[in-house]
Amino acid sequence: MLHQLLRPAFLIFAVTLPLWFLFRYFRRRYKKNENTEISARQELLYFFCYIYFTCVLIITVVPVPMTRSGNVNRINFLPIVTTTREFLYLVSHKKYFMISHWMENTIGNVLLFIPLGIILPLAFKYFDSFKKVILTSFLFSISIESIQFFSTYFGSFRSVDIDDIILNTLGGFFGYIFKRSFTKKSIYK
Repeated sequence: MLHQLLRPAFLIFAVTLPLWFLFRYFRRRYKKNENTEISARQELLYFFCYIYFTCVLIITVVPVPMTRSGNVNRINFLPIVTTTREFLYLVSHKKYFMISHWMENTIGNVLLFIPLGIILPLAFKYFDSFKKVILTSFLFSISIESIQFFSTYFGSFRSVDIDDIILNTLGGFFGYIFKRSFTKKSIYK
């Protein structure tokens, strides 16, 4: 799967990275005209945000052909039940080799959004709030699932799952808790 992502990832970065640097260059010039300076630390945090969002979109949106099952264009609007049912089915039918795939998907959805809960409030004062990080995680996850839904009409093999939204939002929550446990106070006060 990784080799199938490398070519599109390279192309996406080849296009967006120069645009990112141009945007930051002109933004810095604009800030200088306002007599406000952006620190190197802040620029680095902005750059990490760019890298993070681009990588998440590559991982979740770029179509990766996989082995198709009978449940190809799956859409799950039933929270938690389907994921639990799949796990119980795998255990009861002794399909232990598939449990690792289930865990990878479930835990991966949480881990994917932990950096969002950490870097967003560090990079932007506006997001140094539990509610704003949770809301942003939720909306970003819904955006990804919406893109996956509409991309199925263009031959993408992605599925849409409400559990992904729940797990991604949970990841943003854990990331923010992790960030707060190390910073204790807002870094902007």
